[in-house]
Amino acid sequence: MSVFSGGGLCYVKVPPVACTNTEVANSDFATTGSITGVEGDTVAITCDSGYSGSGTTTCSSAAFSTVTCSANACTATEVANSDFATTGSIIGNTADTVTITCDSGYSGTDVATCATTGEFNVVTCSANACIATEISDSDYASVGSITGVTGDTVTITCDGDLFGSGPVTCGADGEFTTITCSVSSVTVTNSEEVGNTLQTFDVLFWNVATSLTSLRLNMRYIVGLFLCTYYNLS
Repeated sequence: MSVFSGGGLCYVKVPPVACTNTEVANSDFATTGSITGVEGDTVAITCDSGYSGSGTTTCSSAAFSTVTCSANACTATEVANSDFATTGSIIGNTADTVTITCDSGYSGTDVATCATTGEFNVVTCSANACIATEISDSDYASVGSITGVTGDTVTITCDGDLFGSGPVTCGADGEFTTITCSVSSVTVTNSEEVGNTLQTFDVLFWNVATSLTSLRLNMRYIVGLFLCTYYNLS
């Protein structure tokens, strides 16, 4: 404080009052105590990328006015084959994180972070590969010829007159479902004894691939063996 006198008057020069040093998180003045000044001073605050609220703080009554830089919301998103597969179920603001758990049979990154760009980083739950396998007596009889990832299906065609053709699916347990190519059983609907003479029967034939099928069976009993041919009636 300075004191001046003149003309019978005394003048006192009082120094300006300093404001308490402060800072604004997520701004160019985020460092503790980096905003300084005295009564009447102003300081322009610029928020960091991903935050909003830039403005001017003014020193008044020994304190700076409040400026707040608030985190921006990221665009809502989702991750297929996870516990956040529902559209727009992943939400948050800048720097927020969301833990993602992939469904059984899928693998991938487990954390989504809201970036300063306003977008979550990409998280992918990728289908796991199933153990390669094969089906005897089919077009996939070669060892390990059936391959795929969770959810994939492979259509199997049995050899020749064998039955059982159909799809196998790669499950979440890492294994393909299985089918068997084989000769299916028949049920004769006519109980007439089969002798050495050619006999004809209408039968119901259980085919794994196509279910119940009507057939006409020609059967002959020769030297302890049943020899037969059949015709599809359905």
